[in-house]
Amino acid sequence: MKPIDRLALADIGGNPSRLAEAILAQVKSDAIITPIEDIASALGILEIRQAPLEGAEGVLITNLDKQEGAILINANSPHTRRRFTLAHELGHFVNPWHTPTSSAGFRCTAKDMRTTTSRTLTREQRMEVEANQFAAALLMPQQHIRRFLGANPNFDLTDAATLKDKLEVSLEAILRRLVSLSEEPIAVLFLASGAVRYSIRSSGFPRLTYSSKSFVAELRKAIPESGTSSRVSSWSDVTAQSWAENTFACTIYCQELKQSADRSVVLLSAEMSTSDDECDGSDWEPPRFRR
Repeated sequence: MKPIDRLALADIGGNPSRLAEAILAQVKSDAIITPIEDIASALGILEIRQAPLEGAEGVLITNLDKQEGAILINANSPHTRRRFTLAHELGHFVNPWHTPTSSAGFRCTAKDMRTTTSRTLTREQRMEVEANQFAAALLMPQQHIRRFLGANPNFDLTDAATLKDKLEVSLEAILRRLVSLSEEPIAVLFLASGAVRYSIRSSGFPRLTYSSKSFVAELRKAIPESGTSSRVSSWSDVTAQSWAENTFACTIYCQELKQSADRSVVLLSAEMSTSDDECDGSDWEPPRFRR
């Protein structure tokens, strides 16, 4: 792969999604899997090394002008996480607004890789949010995701699992990307140890009002636990009165993928009435859980 024109990227500024799209436009690859290591080399990364790391997923070693660098990736992490980590560190490397957090460069933890909102965050945390946005846009290009959503507007967890394998990303990453770009009223809950770790939603999905643990208990009434890992449940429906505020003419459908003994993912899809103004989504807020 020929070197990527960094001067052309400098004209874009610090928008992470536009930076990723500009890089992909220069690469012009027909492959559905982003050639992330080749891109790293074309950007000026001289070495990518994998080794066991304590307390970090990735380290970007570079200087203040960030013309060259090296990236260290946690070898103990799964393949999809390592790809995301590499893309995340590249997000720091190409963003002109990101300055090294130490004399050695950037050191990013697993928590940094999960940071998704920049409201009320420190400057360092905002940089991690933007690096994650860059990684998502680079590994899951918008054109591929919108093409998938156009063909599968009412996708289920099996469809999402198939797509994540094609793109070589994790299920969590692909679901976050799908929800962020979907025009349908959907949400995803990530469960662990009988509680909601966190949730994401597309615009228009109603605010959920249950406390985390009681919500999961209510969920179990709709989706009995199969006890089988990697199995996708059938769709179940519940009336919106049981799940959300101000949604008296809505139905919510739910589907679960059990990932392990204590972790699972739940996809929610809301069907809104076109005749009831209380279901028009104008006053709805993102799903939130009281701990």
